[in-house]
Order: sequence, then structure tokens, then C-alpha cells
Amino acid sequence: MSINRAAILAQLKLQLEQKLLDSAEVSLLAVPSAPSAKPQVVLHLGEEAIEGNKNSNAGQTRQLLLSIQTQAIPAASDVVLQALDSLAEGIEVALSDKDEVTLWTSLEAQKTTFVYSSDNDVFSATMTQHFMLEYLVLREEVCPAVPINEIYLSTQGGPHELVATLPPTE
Repeated sequence: MSINRAAILAQLKLQLEQKLLDSAEVSLLAVPSAPSAKPQVVLHLGEEAIEGNKNSNAGQTRQLLLSIQTQAIPAASDVVLQALDSLAEGIEVALSDKDEVTLWTSLEAQKTTFVYSSDNDVFSATMTQHFMLEYLVLREEVCPAVPINEIYLSTQGGPHELVATLPPTE
């Protein structure tokens, strides 16, 4: 499988959805057109830097600036701040879970910014967490594609069953 920005974002979204299941709705790049009543957590891409020699046979290390924006549901100020604090910790824990197999080599929190607004007794806030994520893109020569000779099929969590055998390729 090729490691690219789309695959990394998909895995980040999945991890956040699983860990924040009851406390927030997670989406990519924009808030959904019909958001739920839960706080909204939106993943954004910033910039990407490429490290290492472009002509290296080993590959390239890429650094991706990722921001995660959380919009709290308007409420009393202490409720909003508690919700953001809880979600900030939940996001950091979800992304630093060592038990998860990840497509990236490291993920480091950079900074967190807050924007507040108030209308009478209703208080709303948006929190943006910035992370630096590193991943390695290997050159084709270093990790050649493994030929696929057998195809298995299964229901999720069920036993695998051989459904096709392909002739070997040279």
C-alpha cells in the first residue's frame, strides 16, 4: 500500500472516530452540511516539507503539518471550557495510542490556539490543535510490489476462505 496524505488522513479520522465516539463528530477538511448536536472535530492539512536527498534510494521523510479544529456546542462558559479540555486530551490520547499500527513514524503536538465568543449567557469556542506528523515514502526499487498469488475473502472477524489463485508472475 502506498503511504500518502489521503491514507494518513483516513487513518487519523478513523482513530479519532473510534476514540471520540460518544463525545464528538469527526470529519475531514470541513464541517458536514448537517452536523450533529455533538462538538465538531475537523481535520485540516497545513503544509508539507520533504526532508532528505531526493535522489536517495532509501526514500524521503515527509513532515506534514496537521491541524485539528474543535468547535464546542454553545453553552455556559465553564461547560464549554470543560468540554474543550476533555476533547483536547481525548484527541492527543487517540493520536498517540501506541497500541495502534500507524502509517506515520512520529506525531508531535506543536501548539493549541483558542477563539472565544459570547452572546448574552451563551458562550462558544473553537480550539485548534497543531501537530507535526512524519512519515516515510519509500522508493519503488527499495520496496518492490509483492506479487499476489492468492485471494482470500471473509466477513469482518470471520474465517478467511481462499476464493481465487492467480498464476505466478515473473
